[in-house]
Amino acid sequence: MDGVEPARLRKRRIEVNTKSVSDKKSPARSSVVVVAFSDPPATEALGTVRVLQATRHGSELVVQHWGAVASGSHGEGQATAVVKALTEAGIKERRVTVCLPSRSVATKRLQLPPCEPQDLPQLVAFEAQRYLSLPLDQIAAGYHIFPGPPSDGRPGGSNQDVLIAVTRKAELSTLERAMTAAGLTVEGYGVDSLAVTDAYLPASEAGLNGAARLVLAPDGAGIHAQVIAGERLLFNRFLPSNGGGWAADLRRSLAVYSVEHADAPIQDAVLVGEGDETALSGAIGLAVRRATVQPAQMGGLSVPPEYGALVGLARQWLGLGQYPLRLPPQGWEGAGKTQSQSRMLLGGALAATLAAGLVMWQVDQRRVRAEEIAKAGRISKQAERDRKQLARLARERDRLRLQVAAMGGAADASGAGAAPLELLSQVSARAPADVWLTQVNYQAGRPLQLLGTARNAVHVTDYVRSLETLKGFHRVALGFLRSASVENVPVTHFRIECALAGAEPPTAGASPAVSSAPRPAVREGEP
Repeated sequence: MDGVEPARLRKRRIEVNTKSVSDKKSPARSSVVVVAFSDPPATEALGTVRVLQATRHGSELVVQHWGAVASGSHGEGQATAVVKALTEAGIKERRVTVCLPSRSVATKRLQLPPCEPQDLPQLVAFEAQRYLSLPLDQIAAGYHIFPGPPSDGRPGGSNQDVLIAVTRKAELSTLERAMTAAGLTVEGYGVDSLAVTDAYLPASEAGLNGAARLVLAPDGAGIHAQVIAGERLLFNRFLPSNGGGWAADLRRSLAVYSVEHADAPIQDAVLVGEGDETALSGAIGLAVRRATVQPAQMGGLSVPPEYGALVGLARQWLGLGQYPLRLPPQGWEGAGKTQSQSRMLLGGALAATLAAGLVMWQVDQRRVRAEEIAKAGRISKQAERDRKQLARLARERDRLRLQVAAMGGAADASGAGAAPLELLSQVSARAPADVWLTQVNYQAGRPLQLLGTARNAVHVTDYVRSLETLKGFHRVALGFLRSASVENVPVTHFRIECALAGAEPPTAGASPAVSSAPRPAVREGEP
């Protein structure tokens, strides 16, 4: 996870502390292919992909090929653009190193406590969480150890000056997945601000007697600002444009720097890449000179300024840079497993939800069945009560019929010339099946009164019409209808008044004759 350092620095580090993390030598590389993505300008829809192939010849970098094509902003579009750029530039190698933009990476210089070399990656990972609040398994981090004072003889006996870079692992995994699908292999990542510094300020440049140098590298989205003193990176910040507000932010940052690093005042400012030296000088109050990219090939081959970050990353990767901070490839299989685990967890949650829903549905079904069973039981009990009530009324009807039959003889079907007892027999015989006579009142000179109960008021009306056909009555009238309930069974009580044929009119004081015309039904509780 640690970066590749120049040979002279690596040798000195081993002499100082034999358990330093730099003991892990990276495999020697003779060539590298680097890739950089740039966002599209505000007025355009596509960005740019730049590729560069370089090799190492002794202590010099030899740039062999470079090229650029338009690119989309998503992983698949970027990967396709990389393949196209490599093909057009004549690069056959399909192993690439990606230069990450500083705005997507947090770079910090830290003083870490003493620790064993094998424990340093874990310590860096925990420190990375301070700058990117995510779980450890979602963070990608790289680090570079600056030369420090000799230790006191104990392993890791002095604090370590470390430069770390932190970014989101998911974004790198997504890019690697797209690259793999396009037939490319990502070997690792660098940071463009550090790469630019290594491209424009080689280690052979003369020092400033302990003073610091301010390095400004503008790009389309803002400006990179770094303060370097010898081999130490004292300040590193990316300032977004924000309509030109970076100048005030930079002045404030440099004021803080001057307080924290009074022993390393800034005495030199250089501009790398495209930019206006005059405007920058006015913004920081210090003369700014333009730096040119160092020769990228024996013979002084001139590389366009926009490829400076790629040149610097190639120098770092081949062991020629001052700040070889690397981020290792993240492996998109891990991201796929994480997504698979997420899908499994989501599937499990859905299954649990469905199971809970099924249980609730079964509980509801059981409750509904229980209610239906209870309702059926109530209906059965009510039906049994109705059956008993009907049986009792039927027995009462049969008893009355027997009494009437015992008191008189048979009469003809029309009731003409029938004796009073025979007429009562006809009255009882004509009652419908669900009409029961409960009382018969008769006084001389008055109409015959029939009181009873029926399940349906319509049958009472039918009964009245049937009685009107008997010649023994010259007038039949409905006295009243009353709705009632007998043992929770809805019934209708009624009274029928029958004026006997040949009966004398009622005497004075008697009740007036009841009209044979049907009267409106009188409801329960009404007079």
